[in-house]
Amino acid sequence: MIGKTNLKLLFLVVVFFQVLSLTYSLFTGYLTGDYISYEFKFSHNLFWASIFTILPFFLLKVGLEKTDYKNNNKYTAIDENNLFKYVALFLLLLNIFFSFFFNVGKAATDIYEAPLILKPIIVLVNRLNINIIVAYLLLSDNIGKGFKFLLLLGIVILALSKASIAVFLLLFLLFLIRTKKDKKSSNSVLKSFFSLFFLSIIVIAAPIMYQFRDSYRYGEIDLNYIEILERTNYFDFIFGKVIGRISNISSYVFFIENLNIMESSVNKLDYYSFFLEFLKPIWGSFVDYRFNSYTYYLTNLFDYNAGYDYGIMYGLPIVLILSYLSLPILPIFIIVFLTSIIILTIKISKRLFGHKYKDFIFILLFFPITSGVAPEFLQITIDLLLLYLLKILLYSINRNKTSLN
Repeated sequence: MIGKTNLKLLFLVVVFFQVLSLTYSLFTGYLTGDYISYEFKFSHNLFWASIFTILPFFLLKVGLEKTDYKNNNKYTAIDENNLFKYVALFLLLLNIFFSFFFNVGKAATDIYEAPLILKPIIVLVNRLNINIIVAYLLLSDNIGKGFKFLLLLGIVILALSKASIAVFLLLFLLFLIRTKKDKKSSNSVLKSFFSLFFLSIIVIAAPIMYQFRDSYRYGEIDLNYIEILERTNYFDFIFGKVIGRISNISSYVFFIENLNIMESSVNKLDYYSFFLEFLKPIWGSFVDYRFNSYTYYLTNLFDYNAGYDYGIMYGLPIVLILSYLSLPILPIFIIVFLTSIIILTIKISKRLFGHKYKDFIFILLFFPITSGVAPEFLQITIDLLLLYLLKILLYSINRNKTSLN
């Protein structure tokens, strides 16, 4: 039904993640995620952190609920064009091919090397975010189950070939809102059973997946499955590491309790650092922004050997606190700036995803809001703009075919 959304469910899932992280820290006395070995000093910081980390998602939910949808040709969903699913499958297969044979997009590795003749094709294929395309098609009512299975299998293979498992969180969120739409009690019970079954499998396999990811990234796939399972403390692993990586409570507490170090070193950043980092998808490698970025600064603040090969999940609250320390009025500019980008992103998504745009854009924005990494916001906007251009192209092809017939 047009206008009906699963925003409430998605928001409650976000709150649930935060509550799990909060409970773990109160129970153990330690933080989670990137800061799992840090023993926090003040419990009240955890509760303030919970409020500030949930607030951006609450505002996003309220904002999306207040936006309207008009069912006219301007908002025709891209999946209503039958060509789109075949283009998506072709792009997915190309991504898998380039990843396996040339390490394109493989995490924690140097830039890929490929024959000169293939590089323009790789650049073009990489411009269209295949995760977004496949994720939307998995939500689509216009795609058959068999085709969806091919897409699901392909996106999992692609993720593993890139030594990345973040796509499983995306699939989990998609699965949640798809399952809720089924109103038949028999199907709901059956889906609930399979959900619990597969969730159990994922929990058991999670340590192996993490070990596989780390080993594959550094070129040494040496997995002893029995040893991994025997030495894994599942409570610490699931609630401390996995849940902690998708909650910002720990990053808030960690940096607040070390605020004096941030205050004494914030002069390393320029006032425009956040905006320069935000433009990374445009500058690419032409501007060496990394030593003047929030991500580099926060990642290396307590780990001088971290370099720029990886980043921590610090979240939007820490971005605003750090910007305030740099210049008290700066957080206002950042809030206005990001709000404008999010509104633009929502407007584009209306024209792409039809009445599903609210749920889908909430899921997409979940990731940059959680990480706090500036360029991730712009990257989503660029991805959707390119996808919109693809929509225009496909509909032009359809019109030409119709006129010829």
